[in-house]
Amino acid sequence: MAKKWSKGVKVHEGELTSKGYHIHESEEKRHAALKRSIKEDGYATTVRRINYLHNVTDDPATKRATESDLKWLEAEHKRDPTDPPTNDPPRRGHLHHFRERMHGLL
Repeated sequence: MAKKWSKGVKVHEGELTSKGYHIHESEEKRHAALKRSIKEDGYATTVRRINYLHNVTDDPATKRATESDLKWLEAEHKRDPTDPPTNDPPRRGHLHHFRERMHGLL
């Protein structure tokens, strides 16, 4: 039976293994597979998949490997605080865009 918190999570079997990720492989091979997954599916999706696997499993070896991989992902993709801020304008919500469109119609 699925756990209550996992009902809203959309993770399908084989999404990580198709990228070459296997728990019992070396860290280097797992990290290479995670890099492929990030390149194809994005960082957030990859973290969700590893986190889901970590939370669902009862196997201690799998727990250790996924915890290690989550820490590696966080360290690998942590933003350097010395980097200058991006010049991207702040994102505005849907309501703001709706009002802009409505203002143009009035």
